[in-house]
Amino acid sequence: MITVSDAKTYLALDPDDDSEDDLIQTLIDAASETLERAAGRRLRSQATVELVNGTGRPSVWIWDEPESIDTVHESAARTWTDDTLVDPSAYVQDGPRLVKTSGVWRRGVQTVRVAFQAGFSTMPADLALAARLQFAKLYNEMKAAQPGLNIVDSHNVDGWAQTFAPRVRLDGEVKDLIEPYRVRGL
Repeated sequence: MITVSDAKTYLALDPDDDSEDDLIQTLIDAASETLERAAGRRLRSQATVELVNGTGRPSVWIWDEPESIDTVHESAARTWTDDTLVDPSAYVQDGPRLVKTSGVWRRGVQTVRVAFQAGFSTMPADLALAARLQFAKLYNEMKAAQPGLNIVDSHNVDGWAQTFAPRVRLDGEVKDLIEPYRVRGL
């Protein structure tokens, strides 16, 4: 949502001092994940695939609202080949909903596979500000804990790197900034 350079500028940190860049990136990631949890959707641009239950109706719902759809497949056997590809003219996107232009989606568990780009390719200014504010809150609370104390913990678990950063509540200003992007119950 923001870069290390953006974060350093926002906090008036020395742009040439890279001694805290890893920490800053970890806190940016933690702040971004906090905002995405609060919004109930992906905000950072990323390729996503969802398997959706067929409804036997003209509409199916996707959890994350696509910015753009790459492919849609429909298959009772859940095999995703050129033969199961749905022609883009056979459906329209209406926010997080795909509506068939004629007929219905095959009823069944995970019979529809949607590959799409979720999040924003260009971050809206209010979301970028929310990310900066949330990052600054994490950074300042970490620095206030004890000078020199790194409360971000990274270690290896079964060959996978795990990073844990503090979870901080959103303040009112950040909540207000992300409110227009929150997903409401379907």
